[in-house]
Amino acid sequence: ILEGDTARQVRQQLREQGLTPLSVAPISEQKSPTGQVRSRRTIGALDLALITRQAAALLKAGLPLEETLRSVARQSGKAKLESIMLAMRSKVREGHSFAAALGDFPKVFPEIYLKTVQAGESAGHLDIALERLADYTESRHRIRQKVGLALFYPALLTLVAVSIVVALLAFVVPQIVSTFTSMEKQPPVLTRGLIVVSEFFQAYWLVLALAVPAAAIGALAFFRRPLP
Repeated sequence: ILEGDTARQVRQQLREQGLTPLSVAPISEQKSPTGQVRSRRTIGALDLALITRQAAALLKAGLPLEETLRSVARQSGKAKLESIMLAMRSKVREGHSFAAALGDFPKVFPEIYLKTVQAGESAGHLDIALERLADYTESRHRIRQKVGLALFYPALLTLVAVSIVVALLAFVVPQIVSTFTSMEKQPPVLTRGLIVVSEFFQAYWLVLALAVPAAAIGALAFFRRPLP
């Protein structure tokens, strides 16, 4: 079993080991509605900006696209990045456009990236398009970091406040309910509502203990989703 993004890449790996492959078959794959195999891999924003800027610099220096992809793959220093770049290089060598090669990795290259590359290829200024994409990716990463840091402190305060309220409802209120039950007068409406909420927390604390982390994980996944 070898890892590769195309059958051609896997055959090349086998030939480099002195082997002659007779057939190559995938063990798992995800296909798009058009039947094209699509990778589920993803990379960080900084890695994307780095390989984009490297590719732009090499193209601006006059290096062919195929050699550019191979050089970026060698300089990446990460197996995942190298595999992605070599897979795109294989597709470009087969005669496909660079944008078509990017389309095999929708989790890595967002739609705006693909459209910008298509426009740059059509206009003959792919290096300029990649430079702007690198700037955009770095700027987007900085903005998301600032937003995350700005939201951290309010989120922490909210978490502490909610924890205190829950602790009061679950442990303190039941201790003082006996005081109201010994009184002949019916407690006020707000007090009765507080007692009902406290009883709810005591009865369903396990469900809430599971639901709150699940909601937090879902919100985190939502905010970490790739931007369009």
